[in-house]
Amino acid sequence: MEIVLLKDNEYDKWDEFVKEAINGTIYSESIWGKASKILDPDLNFKILTIQKEGTLFGGILLFEKNNKIVIPQFTPYTSVIYRKIDTSNNYKIISERRKVNELIALYLKRNYKKIVLKQNIEYIDIRDFQFNKFSASYSYTYFNNLDKYNIEIINRKTKREINNALEKNYEFELINNYNEIDVLLEPFFETMDKKVFSVDKKFKDKFINMVKLLKERTLFYILKSEEDILSTRIELIDNDKKIEDWIAGTTEKGRKERITSFFVHKILLDLKEKGYKDFDWNGANTPGVTDFKRNFGGELKPYSTLEFYKNKYYEALYKSAKIILKK
Repeated sequence: MEIVLLKDNEYDKWDEFVKEAINGTIYSESIWGKASKILDPDLNFKILTIQKEGTLFGGILLFEKNNKIVIPQFTPYTSVIYRKIDTSNNYKIISERRKVNELIALYLKRNYKKIVLKQNIEYIDIRDFQFNKFSASYSYTYFNNLDKYNIEIINRKTKREINNALEKNYEFELINNYNEIDVLLEPFFETMDKKVFSVDKKFKDKFINMVKLLKERTLFYILKSEEDILSTRIELIDNDKKIEDWIAGTTEKGRKERITSFFVHKILLDLKEKGYKDFDWNGANTPGVTDFKRNFGGELKPYSTLEFYKNKYYEALYKSAKIILKK
């Protein structure tokens, strides 16, 4: 096996590989590199593959900034991707994937002073990164099997909120026309501004352009009361079976009316009706948010964050700064 950096005209081949891979998501496709660069123009991306005689065995979409491998905003996973092998020889599968991991780990260590990756829940064997001095920590997400989803698996409190909302005149809509996208995204911008970071016009414009680029891979839902848009939620399409929960926002009025459970329930039913099978909530690590996601009966799954620092002094300084800033 050898390491091969893909050229721009080879990205289509990679994207098809990701769609067939065991842990492939839109977050590993070239379109995600282009979308992330819109949001952060200082970010560069490249696709590193492991090949043998032209056959792809695995690879990774890498995001570079200041000689570091980083995780862009709104990106839950930056995974190593592995081909699907149709064989009963389990040892062969494990051996091949571990070789892919090892080659990628060695390449990253040689070329970058700091590295952060997040492995997708579908395959989290990280021993080869640990053998190469990467540290590992674990986070969690909820994962819903949409075939089994119905209101009976929801807890009683959430079910009451949904039934109360059913009695009101809310309008649930899947958006196809993005002409007024700035208005449609206002609940998201309001939520970000209140809870996460300051949202200015520059950020709004970049984010809007990011969503427009991803348009063909999104399911854009809104919930309205009369003329007011109360909540916005965008799901990302991996393939004809799997959906990634991406961004969401609810206005102050929507929060007071407690419409979020109803909105999510309607979306999950709509996705089920459309034939999708799997729904990844993309994170369950924040108290309150985690409790909310648990209410919909999903399965809790772990995923790993991998980090490597070439300079141990830099590592100590960086980690100390993080602790101080959190205080």
